[in-house]
Amino acid sequence: MSQKTIDTMPLSLNRLAPWWQSHQPRRIILIGPSGAGKSTLAQKLASLLNSSVIELDELYWLPGWTGRPEAEFRAKVSQAVADDTWILAGNYQRTQVLSWPRAELVIWLDFPMPLVFSRVFRRCLRRALHREQICNGNTESLRMTFCSRQSLLLWILKTHASHRARYHQQMLQAGPPILRLRSPAEVKQLIELIWLNSRESDRNCGRS
Repeated sequence: MSQKTIDTMPLSLNRLAPWWQSHQPRRIILIGPSGAGKSTLAQKLASLLNSSVIELDELYWLPGWTGRPEAEFRAKVSQAVADDTWILAGNYQRTQVLSWPRAELVIWLDFPMPLVFSRVFRRCLRRALHREQICNGNTESLRMTFCSRQSLLLWILKTHASHRARYHQQMLQAGPPILRLRSPAEVKQLIELIWLNSRESDRNCGRS
C-alpha cells in the first residue's frame, strides 16, 4: 500500500494486514484528544509488539504541575525517540520535529467530541475524588476540573475542532503514514489485527 493515509472507515483486515505485514512498524506515535485512550492503546500496543511506551505528559510535567524547562523537555524527548522501538503517546506539537521523522506510523484517534468529553469528565471526577497520582506525583482536584481556566474539560471544548483540523491537514503532508481510527470499535479491530499478525509471525519463526 503506497498511499500516505490508511483510511479505516470501515477498518478492513484485508486492506490493512498486508501493509502491516510488509512494514512491521517499530516506532508508532499516537495522537488525538484527551480521553481518546492514547495511553491505554500505547500500553496494549507495547505489550503486543514487545516495545516501550513514551508518555509525553510524563516527560513534561514536574511535581506541582510545573512544566519542565523547554530545552530540558526537548532533550528528554530526543533521547527517548532515539531508541529503535517505541510507542509514543502525546500531542505536543513543538516536539513533532523530533519524533515524527523517526516514526514509522502515526495513529490518529479521531473520536467525536461528546465521547471524549464524557470520558474526560468521568476520569477527572474519579481522579479528584480518589486523589490519584499522575504525571510524576501530581493530582487533580474538583476545583481544577470545574472551576479553573486550566480545566481540561474547558480545554477540550475550546480546542477539539482546531486540533482535528490540524491533524487532518497533517494527513496531506509529507511524513509517516497516518492511520485514522474514528471509534473505539476500530481501535479494537486494530488490536485484533496486530494480535493476529503477531501469532502469524510466531508461527513462521517456529517453522524456520
